[in-house]
Amino acid sequence: MFLVLVADKLILLLIMLIFITSILSWIQPDPRNPIVRLLHAIVDPVLHPIRTLLPSS
Repeated sequence: MFLVLVADKLILLLIMLIFITSILSWIQPDPRNPIVRLLHAIVDPVLHPIRTLLPSS
């Protein structure tokens, strides 16, 4: 039960980070900002397989 709770919290955190990254993509902050780099380092490996399946415009 504990592992399910931990997995649930990690998935929720990942969803929140993806949401924050998508909001930041609209305002285009400085890509050299350490927080922005950390967000991309966490979120990009998760989103990369999805991006390869979607057509690029």
